[in-house]
Amino acid sequence: MTHVKANQDALVTGSVNEPLPESAFTAGHEIALDFARSVRNARLRLENAGAGLARLAPAIRALRHIEAQLLRPLRLAVLGEFNSGKSTLANLMVGNAPLPTLQISNTRIPTLLHYESDPVVTAVSRRGISQALTPTTREMPPDTIRIHVGLPIPHLRACEIVDFPGFADPWLTYGILDISRHPVDAAIWCTFSTQAWKESESTAWRILPARIRANSLLAVTNQDLLMDDQIPKVMARIQNVAGSDFKQFALLSALQGRKALNERGEVRDPELWQTSGAEDFYLRVQRLLSAIRQHRLEKAKTLTSDIAGSALKFLGT
Repeated sequence: MTHVKANQDALVTGSVNEPLPESAFTAGHEIALDFARSVRNARLRLENAGAGLARLAPAIRALRHIEAQLLRPLRLAVLGEFNSGKSTLANLMVGNAPLPTLQISNTRIPTLLHYESDPVVTAVSRRGISQALTPTTREMPPDTIRIHVGLPIPHLRACEIVDFPGFADPWLTYGILDISRHPVDAAIWCTFSTQAWKESESTAWRILPARIRANSLLAVTNQDLLMDDQIPKVMARIQNVAGSDFKQFALLSALQGRKALNERGEVRDPELWQTSGAEDFYLRVQRLLSAIRQHRLEKAKTLTSDIAGSALKFLGT
């Protein structure tokens, strides 16, 4: 895959003339899929060449695991306190797509947005059992830990989005310590612009496992509530107090960003898209996800080379 480095700069570019999810959430995904196909071909050749050889079984299993990791969509968590703009931001990230409605309340349960050819909603229990939910469902199945919402949105094949419940007291309410049982590759923490990055948020964030905080973006929401002269001061303060906690920072009004999109998730008002901060937010998300995919790919290439080299050496003896 010698073209990976040549394409690296292209991974962090995008155009508002294209469907936004394609330019922001899928950057680098096709390159990973291409290498996954190469790993699969290597695994199949090894299986054929070493049929019945027990010593090659670990190498074959390792290649199968690498392939699965490359094919797996990234999972992006949306976190924050109550009324921090999380849901509006999540809706912006699916391009204003209508979400299925339920009669039952799910504000205390994480919601996973993933790809399905037809819309579907299921409840997932602690034991991994799934149960379909319909608009007429009135009670949540017992022991539900996550709701899965399948949507026919192409970019969800590359990056799934988990909208977690809002937090109040990080020590007493649902969520902070429970997040660790949900697989997450990157996280966006939403903080309300006029009260940005309170002590309670800082405490909650630092309770999270390091693996979640390692790839993160702080989204300062409701930009439209700040006066122009307040913006530099707010962002300077946040950079000062949270600069070591996040890889990326973005200031935006997700509501205004949604207004800039048409029903297909394309920018219909480029000026509003830019002034809302949504354009900068999308670029920063793209950089965040691209870096994760690049790291995953480089690790996969190294492991595959080591495994293949050892297997070939064995077959040559």
